[in-house]
Amino acid sequence: MTWERSLNYCQKYHGSLSIESPVEQKVVEAFMRRNSVTGPVWLGLQQSRLFGFWVWTKGMTVDWSNWEGGKKPELPLSHPCGALRENLDLKTWAWTDMNCMSEMQTLCFDPSFPHPQ
Repeated sequence: MTWERSLNYCQKYHGSLSIESPVEQKVVEAFMRRNSVTGPVWLGLQQSRLFGFWVWTKGMTVDWSNWEGGKKPELPLSHPCGALRENLDLKTWAWTDMNCMSEMQTLCFDPSFPHPQ
């Protein structure tokens, strides 16, 4: 699904696409490993095209982050939608920016049960 379709799907059926703490990140990573999820998956991160800051689709600012390389993508070179991608060398997952029209799986996160679609 594209980022927008993923957002609509998660909002309709499963909650949000946000990971708001290191604990939630660890839960998601464990789920991804357990279920052999590969490739990037959409998150509910979107960058303001006007101001350049990143926000969760729930309207909350990003207080805690897990960007690849420890640095959030900046305008004008960034893509405006966020995804979660595996670092195969480190066996961890980190956030990255992606083209919103790319088609990938989505991660609908409910604190009790995250699952990709």
